[in-house]
Amino acid sequence: MAQQHDDKLKTYFPDAGDGSVKISKHEQFGNEAVAGIFGEIVRETQRFNSPELELSSISKLPPVPDDFDASWKTQIREQVWENQTPVRYGVEKAYSTALNNSPNVRTFLRIPKIRETLIRENKGIFSPQLFAELDYAHGDQPTGSVLTTGKTGRFIQDTLEGEYGIRQRIGTGGEVSLSHRMSTLRNNSEFLDPNPQTGSELVLSVAQPLLRGAGSTYVHSEIRLAELDRSMARGETVRLLEEYILEVNRAYWGVYLSRAALAQRQQLTKQTSELLKMLEERQKLDESATKSELFRATATMNRREADLRRTRMAVRTAEQRLRAMMKDPAAPWVPAGDHPGVPAAPGPAAGGHPVHLQGSAPEPL
Repeated sequence: MAQQHDDKLKTYFPDAGDGSVKISKHEQFGNEAVAGIFGEIVRETQRFNSPELELSSISKLPPVPDDFDASWKTQIREQVWENQTPVRYGVEKAYSTALNNSPNVRTFLRIPKIRETLIRENKGIFSPQLFAELDYAHGDQPTGSVLTTGKTGRFIQDTLEGEYGIRQRIGTGGEVSLSHRMSTLRNNSEFLDPNPQTGSELVLSVAQPLLRGAGSTYVHSEIRLAELDRSMARGETVRLLEEYILEVNRAYWGVYLSRAALAQRQQLTKQTSELLKMLEERQKLDESATKSELFRATATMNRREADLRRTRMAVRTAEQRLRAMMKDPAAPWVPAGDHPGVPAAPGPAAGGHPVHLQGSAPEPL
């Protein structure tokens, strides 16, 4: 199931192409170090041979008969709450309903998408940029030399400079720009001819740092870190989804367990009630002989009824918890409806599965 969720996340958030980015020698060294540590841990796990770690004691438990069928199993699916429409779910449907409707799951799925924005943000520095700049200056100052304007008085000058074009950062850390520059000069000097004067030029500029900020590894480091962060976010999302499904599973079988306890206590309460009635009938024949037994049976009956009320509340609580985790919009808003909490199968698997430490240890690694 984890692999299915991981594939689904990759469908929604595909990997961005690495382009011409190469693995640096430091990253290669780190990968080799991690691989060495992993291999050492696997070799250590192969040395674990304690019998207690093999869970061999499970095989000593008596087997559950294949034809085992408790009388209360059929009562689990019966309606508990009056005037409420039963809503039945299999365990697989509980999983799918929770994954499709739970706001927690939607929150988990947004984590990689948020991390994806960091990659796009860091890749955005390599996108072409349009720019335009305009600078205007006005000067008005006195002059005492005829060499400035051809006569004494004030020197008045207007300067207008502008530039527009496109620039882009390249993978080596440099920047390339293509722009058009324009300038206009106007003053009251007799020596400016023609007046005003206008200039225009097309400029291709390439700026490349030689030390600080140079190199493809340095320039793409933020992208690489963002991609690693996204990979960690995907793993974190899968982990959160697995934990949430595990909680749904626990809540589901918690309903099963509470309903099974309710069915058993109902039978026990019924049997105690029948015994109490029998003692009450016998008391009519011999009051002194059955008086102590009648008191003890009455106290037991009261205790059974109190346990039954607590168990019914436990069923309601378990159903509410499961309902809150599934968030099924199609289910009526009642105290979990008459949520059965049982799958199509009669109940949880009674048999165990052999667990070997040497074989299972590499799996989580």
